[in-house]
Amino acid sequence: MKGTLLLVAAAIWTWNILAAERTTIVVDASSSIGPVNRNLFGHNIEAAGRINNIKYGQGLWNAETRRSNPAIVDAVKKLGIGMMRYPGGCYVHSFDWRQFTGPLAQRGDRQFGIDEFITLCHDLGAEPMITISDYVLPADEMPGHAAALVEYLNSPATPEHPWAMKRKEWGHPEPYGVKWFELGNESDHGNHGAKCGFAERRYTPEEYVDYAVKTAKAMRQVDPSIKLGVVTRPGAGNDYDCKWNMVVYRDAVPIADYLVVHIYGPGIDGNDSSGNFKSCMAYGEQLTERLTKYRELSRQLGGKDLPLTITEYNVDHNTDKPLPYRFTYTAGLLCADLMRIFHDPSMQIANAEYWHVANGWWGMFDTRGDAIVKRRAALPFFQLWGEHFDGSLLKVEVQNAIRCEAPSTRSLIQSQGKIKIMPEKIADITLPSFSLNATYATKLPSELISFKIDGINKESYPAITSFTRPESAVNGIAWCYRLNFEARFLTDDSSARNKVSLGVGINDLRGYDKTKSGAGIMGVEKACDWQPFSCLFQTSADCPGAVLLLKIEDGNNPYTGKIYHPATGTLEVRNLKVELVSPPSYPAYQGLTSTASLSQDGKTLHLIVFNKSYDQTIESAIELKSFAASKAESWTVWQKDVNSLDYAAPVQAMVKLPPQGETLTIKFPPHSMTAIDFKE
Repeated sequence: MKGTLLLVAAAIWTWNILAAERTTIVVDASSSIGPVNRNLFGHNIEAAGRINNIKYGQGLWNAETRRSNPAIVDAVKKLGIGMMRYPGGCYVHSFDWRQFTGPLAQRGDRQFGIDEFITLCHDLGAEPMITISDYVLPADEMPGHAAALVEYLNSPATPEHPWAMKRKEWGHPEPYGVKWFELGNESDHGNHGAKCGFAERRYTPEEYVDYAVKTAKAMRQVDPSIKLGVVTRPGAGNDYDCKWNMVVYRDAVPIADYLVVHIYGPGIDGNDSSGNFKSCMAYGEQLTERLTKYRELSRQLGGKDLPLTITEYNVDHNTDKPLPYRFTYTAGLLCADLMRIFHDPSMQIANAEYWHVANGWWGMFDTRGDAIVKRRAALPFFQLWGEHFDGSLLKVEVQNAIRCEAPSTRSLIQSQGKIKIMPEKIADITLPSFSLNATYATKLPSELISFKIDGINKESYPAITSFTRPESAVNGIAWCYRLNFEARFLTDDSSARNKVSLGVGINDLRGYDKTKSGAGIMGVEKACDWQPFSCLFQTSADCPGAVLLLKIEDGNNPYTGKIYHPATGTLEVRNLKVELVSPPSYPAYQGLTSTASLSQDGKTLHLIVFNKSYDQTIESAIELKSFAASKAESWTVWQKDVNSLDYAAPVQAMVKLPPQGETLTIKFPPHSMTAIDFKE
């Protein structure tokens, strides 16, 4: 296989005049569009993960030697890491930073604390980013809690700064100068019932803004130079105009330095292997448009055009069935191509952190002690980025690239036609009689359903009604259902609205477990009086119909296990309507994408090329302007099976340059990433 790939990846040249419609990559070495931002090569690390028995710094920290693991740190350095985010994702909700400082003998299992994290960042040469807890203390105590952390990190060790004096006492006299903080982590979904002295807690958008504004003020009083981010609702990028985000844009953007966005998309298990791959490759173009909406809305509603930080990103799949898609070659190529988009200066992305680098449920490699024991398919993509991209970004144009179609899947519009921003209504769906078990609901007048929530202590998804695909929705085309209703939650329990999460969903008739296809609206429990709700469900092309269901959910904390807090009340839903609307569509995606940089000494031009076609080798001419290459070398990541979970080292090859005045062409294998270093 290696010999074949070398032939495919190697450059060829010809004396003949190529066709006018050939694919050409044009790189202008005299046109710098900004520096390469190393903070886009970021990763996540958790303070106290337990998966695979890795307790401290997810394998990067050795609690016995009280230093980083050299071999693992060296491996992460090769990824070009520029930023490390701590102390984790949902672990942040119950993270009390004070318990992660002080003498190690008094910390128990909390051996990878604030000071150890900063030391690790110094060893890696990475900028630290710290996420401030949103739920660990009562809301009125959070501003002071966060301000004390800034004092511990950044203030001089003088008597007027008692926490900085403690830092000095514990062996760290000099301020750390941490600049990057984000206010909470995915705060819209609550604390997952974390065992932090409270029952389930979940901010409304307005409550989150109050927390963010007051906490930001307190932190800046300690250090005005810090950069603070406010969090949007996590997802696939298509929730940019949800209620949570709209409130954040309007009321939190004025006090923020950046918007935090988490991207998990697209849903990678809704089609066969080729369909999943094509959907992933189409995702970048659609995500690009969605990300611009965050900034547009922040400018319109909050008066500031904030940059974005993508502090978590990966594919949308979090189970091992039918296989752990998050570890597949397809997922790695997707994330690598997203990094190309993040580097586009017009996107205004300040930093990005892959979820995540080592061990745990998502790590791209596993460790034991100071050794890497397993490498996964995503790793070589990050190696190419880290080892073959630096200096200044260059202007790149890909001319006459082929276009590829992709089917729809979760969070992805079918990629084949013209863009339709607003779906057009086709027909109303006549809903059959409600079939919900009387234990949960009583049908009142035709426009009202009453759901009695009486101490339910488990996640429940009882069906309300179902219907088949109407004749007007031609089979083989992905259509959309638009769900509209009004709802309110009545309860005498003042804490019930924080104990349970209620909503209405619409799923594929064949079942969500089988198709992973559906949409829903949560947070209805916060509605004290009638409020309108709406969502759009894009079906798969072979969807036979849909089912409406009540959604009753509660805490699911990966660190403490499922914790349920029974709640009592009545959910009332009225004017429940479903409409069939024409499916949105998107142009076929570009099959060949590229970016380039010029080394700081100006002697190496780095070109990175993605062939995003599933099965087609793409030949492209390479035109370098204002750069005379004397030699070139390529590294290609390619595997035959796009579902492969295994690491495959990049294949290295010398590029044969043509005589002066002739055209260099290169054949890029299907579903591949290639890095080429041209040297003067």
